[in-house]
Amino acid sequence: MASRELLDDIATAQRERAVAEARSKRLTLEGIHDAYQMEGSREAFVRAHRNHALADIQEAERRIRRYACRCHIRCCDRYFAAVLRGVAGSARAQRATQRGQRILQRQQSEALQRFRDDETAIANAPATLLQRGLDRLAAQWSDTLGALVAGGAGIGRADLRNACEAIGRTAPLPDDAIEAAWRTWRSNASLRSEVIDAVRRVLDTVRNDRLSSLRNSTSTARNPILRPQHNSRPPPPSGLRN
Repeated sequence: MASRELLDDIATAQRERAVAEARSKRLTLEGIHDAYQMEGSREAFVRAHRNHALADIQEAERRIRRYACRCHIRCCDRYFAAVLRGVAGSARAQRATQRGQRILQRQQSEALQRFRDDETAIANAPATLLQRGLDRLAAQWSDTLGALVAGGAGIGRADLRNACEAIGRTAPLPDDAIEAAWRTWRSNASLRSEVIDAVRRVLDTVRNDRLSSLRNSTSTARNPILRPQHNSRPPPPSGLRN
């Protein structure tokens, strides 16, 4: 959360920008009024157009520059106002589109970061990952089939594999840790017994596969030296032969 001092600095900067832009718009409008010798007071002209964006005011002035003089048209102030309305309408729509795109990009970026943070947090808590996998597996239940869709294959099963492997590498008693996570999930799941049984069968299959693989790899790592096939003694020196 931002500190009070930071928020005050941001608010001050915004006020200063607003004051600077208001002054720039006033000077620009006064310059346009004087340059084209427009009818009416300069102050009324400024008040009429000061709510438009500075960029739109400048663009409108560029567009009327070739025509807005006493020799070509009359009532330059009305002509300028019409051009400015057209410029402001188009620019406002373009800015709204760009602003919407920036908001969408920011929302997508924040959502992606939240997803990554959630994934990191879950990866660091294997029991939570295992329970998420159980939820996803249960969601694959089909009443029509009376079984899990695709036999339980999918992202839920992948969560179980990753969780069991992480638990197998970190927990002193992996089977107990997996069983504890299962009991917690089971106590919170409001599901029919056939769904629970189907999910449990997938969990058992994945657990046995992952933990067996880990045990085999650990056993191989602990016994890297192969014994020689033959252990025959070297022949005795030639002087000792009969």
